[in-house]
Amino acid sequence: MATVQQIARALNLSTQRVQQLVKEGLPRDARGEYELGACMAWYIRYLQAAIERRSSGGAPATALAAERSRQARERTERMRAQNLKARGEVILRDVMQAQLREAWAASQRYLRPIGERVSPDEATRAAIDAEVDAVLERLADDLEALGGEKLARRRRKAPAG
Repeated sequence: MATVQQIARALNLSTQRVQQLVKEGLPRDARGEYELGACMAWYIRYLQAAIERRSSGGAPATALAAERSRQARERTERMRAQNLKARGEVILRDVMQAQLREAWAASQRYLRPIGERVSPDEATRAAIDAEVDAVLERLADDLEALGGEKLARRRRKAPAG
């Protein structure tokens, strides 16, 4: 058995605080007699409950935890983006759009003259040119969907006839 003074010393409390805690449920065997192990276990649970109440109900502790969590998520996302870029798994939007513009220009250079190269017949050439224009339109739509940027489209003028 321990005295109030021994319990106070073990829990780093004043004797008055020990007596207040008895009113809150600190176990005692008889007046002025306490079991040290039971009192220590009860006080640990008492402090844990106080911490839980403070962190779940108190806005400052909750707000701080939420802010730290948000900052950690941002750092993680930033590092993930840097790693993807370093491994070449991601490219910058401006770089991608420039490459799409180059691909579009090359497609027009290679596809537009097909009609002239394939057929001397005016009607056949016009049909080929119309089909090439349709293909270039679909390609421009697909490239715009990838890059989100409008491409300069140039349709052939119909031959005067």
